[in-house]
Amino acid sequence: MKKYIFMLLLLLLLCLLSACVTPQFVNHSKPAEDAIFVDPMLEEEAGEKGDSEESPNAAEKESVFELALITDGGDVTSGGMNQSAWEGVAAYGAAFDVSCLWYQPEEASTTAFSASIAEAVKNGARLVICSGPLFEAAVYEAQYAYPETSFICIDCSPTSSTGDEQCASNVYSMYFNEEQIGFLAGYSAVMEGYTRLGFLGAMAIPSIMGYQAGFLQGLDQASRDRGVEVEVIMGYTGGFMATAETQNLASTWYLNNTQCIFACGGEIASSVMVAAEAAGTVVICSDFDLYRASDSVVTSAIKNIKTSVFNGINAFYTGTFPGGQILELSAGQSAVALAMDHARFVNFTKNQHNELLTLLGSGELNVRSVDSTNPDWAALVSPSVTIHME
Repeated sequence: MKKYIFMLLLLLLLCLLSACVTPQFVNHSKPAEDAIFVDPMLEEEAGEKGDSEESPNAAEKESVFELALITDGGDVTSGGMNQSAWEGVAAYGAAFDVSCLWYQPEEASTTAFSASIAEAVKNGARLVICSGPLFEAAVYEAQYAYPETSFICIDCSPTSSTGDEQCASNVYSMYFNEEQIGFLAGYSAVMEGYTRLGFLGAMAIPSIMGYQAGFLQGLDQASRDRGVEVEVIMGYTGGFMATAETQNLASTWYLNNTQCIFACGGEIASSVMVAAEAAGTVVICSDFDLYRASDSVVTSAIKNIKTSVFNGINAFYTGTFPGGQILELSAGQSAVALAMDHARFVNFTKNQHNELLTLLGSGELNVRSVDSTNPDWAALVSPSVTIHME
């Protein structure tokens, strides 16, 4: 009798499940069973259907989400900064049973970012992580509008539309030394054997130009170490999204005998990968290890965003939050590196990479920055490197 009752209950449960809209949980870090990881876009869809007790999203909609990640307009599954930052948030939420939610603004604008921050605060966020250099103005306004909420800014600091930079006590700005990461990318590419290279950035902003400056200096150092001449073509796509225009530009470069392109900024690497695959060439990615995305990825110049975000959240909850501070994380804090475990190099070795990291971490190897308002790229290289601007 008990067996039949059990089977009846099981059939009833399956029927109920098939009648409901099942929420999709965003999970990159094997969370605890009761940790909350919900795609906000699915929450919105559930809200449009109504908030009846039958809706499996109703409980989540009424929950408080203490940790919030605001993306730069992209999602958290396409690689790059958004995914790495979300993995840090999700890992902390899973480890300490803290609810977390990510928000995808309607567009990459201060107005859209501010709307997402407001929504996160409305949903109970105590700490908001803002992903990327386009958040300067939105966080500048938010730090005063929501003094009880804390913020972590990745690759930006609060700056008003008139250029006033003020980091309030509820904001921690973390930067990464792009010059060092770019140096590693450039040096490794030439030591691998490439002598015709490209640098394709999303926009001419300080973080991207830091990669660019380091890349040039890495090319130059390796060209002198190998005794070879190097050519590099440089340009910008004008945005962080993957587009047909970016793919076409990269294809043109590859057809003109560019052997390897260093793609920096959001999702543009996806477009470059497609072009590299078609041309039988390679790409170096930035920010996040994208080796799974394509066999054309020879390596990735990574910022350890996941761990840095995790540590920033932990500082918030343990009372050591570096509010009011703008910090640069570098090789000395193990915050930058090439993704050598998944690299597809033949000639450049992990030992060479680690030796460079040691020199960078100790300060013995110094990589210069440029004036982002008037960069003098030629001053960063010797005559062994020829620069072409697109």
